[in-house]
Amino acid sequence: MKKKIIFLFLFVFILVTFSGCTHIEDTNGAEDYTIETFTDDDIIKKSSYSALGFVETNINGKITIKISKFSGVYEITSLNPKNETLVFTVESKCSLGNFRIVLIKDDAIIRDILINTTEKVEIENANGKYIMKIVGESANFSLTITK
Repeated sequence: MKKKIIFLFLFVFILVTFSGCTHIEDTNGAEDYTIETFTDDDIIKKSSYSALGFVETNINGKITIKISKFSGVYEITSLNPKNETLVFTVESKCSLGNFRIVLIKDDAIIRDILINTTEKVEIENANGKYIMKIVGESANFSLTITK
């Protein structure tokens, strides 16, 4: 039994060590949340990340995400409205690292959503594909989006 536990522990350790989970260091200080590593082009085109303590729920249009340590680019949601008014509220809190929330349409970032606050986003006559992504560098954060 002891050998099985030791084997299981070693297996998990090796899996975590070699799984490619790397975090990007926060190099611009605790009070500056500006993303340093990813360009706008990276954010628009990529979606790969590394996360520890990742919890995401989506209940009745309310998305809640909490992550202890996050680095990379992650697509939260995409919408395809047809001449509709998009309305959603984003509440975020970043306590460590660098963090950014963006809204993308037609391969362009059309809006940065403020962090460490609650912001209502409204887009009238929305048409096409809208994508919301988060970007982080060793970020510890919580986020709630209510549609």
